[in-house]
Amino acid sequence: MILDRLVPALAAVCAGSLLVGCASDSGQVLDADGVTVLVAERTDSGDDALLSGRLTDVGGCLGVDETVVVWPAGTSVTTDGPATVHVPGRPSAALGDPMEVGGGVALEPGEERTDHRVAGVVVPAACAAQGVWVASPAS
Repeated sequence: MILDRLVPALAAVCAGSLLVGCASDSGQVLDADGVTVLVAERTDSGDDALLSGRLTDVGGCLGVDETVVVWPAGTSVTTDGPATVHVPGRPSAALGDPMEVGGGVALEPGEERTDHRVAGVVVPAACAAQGVWVASPAS
């Protein structure tokens, strides 16, 4: 009798654990003192082009020069001082600092799309209008 109730309960707990595990690999939207930081879902691959410039607020989202960046999984931000992005395998950078990011273009500036989902996150329309770059994970 107890076993008949225990097995379904354990199955439900395990299924819930699997869902949490899957959700942890999806993209995230973080806030850095009012600037949206888009973090991609986990991936092992990416484009190998290079975007370089200064870390900036681009239409309300964190980017490089005039391009919004969807940062690789594992990226975090701190706001005890100027907003600083911590990208796995790369030096940390604060707003205004020079930054180089490998990856590729996901949305061209002004590209007409109804769906702004890129790399597991929904890019706000104001940010998507600026053009979106998806950063590759550091190798």
